[in-house]
Amino acid sequence: MRRRVAYALLSAVLAVGCNARQASPELTLKRYAPVSKLHAARTPLTRLKFRAIDFHQHIRLQGERNALAPAEIVATMDRFDVETMVHLTGGYGAELERTLNQLARPHPGRFIVFTELNWDHLKQPDFGVRMAADIKAAVAAGARGLKLLKWFGLGARHPDGTLVRVDDARFDPVWKMCGDLRIPVAIHTGDPEAFFDPVD
Repeated sequence: MRRRVAYALLSAVLAVGCNARQASPELTLKRYAPVSKLHAARTPLTRLKFRAIDFHQHIRLQGERNALAPAEIVATMDRFDVETMVHLTGGYGAELERTLNQLARPHPGRFIVFTELNWDHLKQPDFGVRMAADIKAAVAAGARGLKLLKWFGLGARHPDGTLVRVDDARFDPVWKMCGDLRIPVAIHTGDPEAFFDPVD
């Protein structure tokens, strides 16, 4: 008798549990909306105590898709207390001139433009010397730093197809020129190991 009652109770509990699982929809990430239970004083901040410098930007120039007029960017910077914005990918040669003409020259002090390396110089054995000369000319034109994208180390190749090594001594004239001109060098490094795994 006791065994029959125990089986009946167990069956009832299992039935209720199954029905509950069927009645409750699965909690997906889309539906997950936790409510913070933190109780702490809040201090609303509407202005920065010190105007900021945004050191990492890639600004679309006029004529490019989804570009904002530089005056609009400056207005947004003023609204959020950003004094200066650093545009890292200013290009080189004619592209650098276009960048300086749109950003740094019309808005002095608001935009700092970095130049980039001309990888076509890799076709020449003295590519480092040529790149260094480009940097000197770029700084004379108004560039204030050098940016190296992840192409350096991942994509740039010599004419024989070998990958450019980041510690190639032939780049020494580039680093020396940057040091002589006292300009910063921003290098994209540190991609996680997973970036190099096969796509599954």
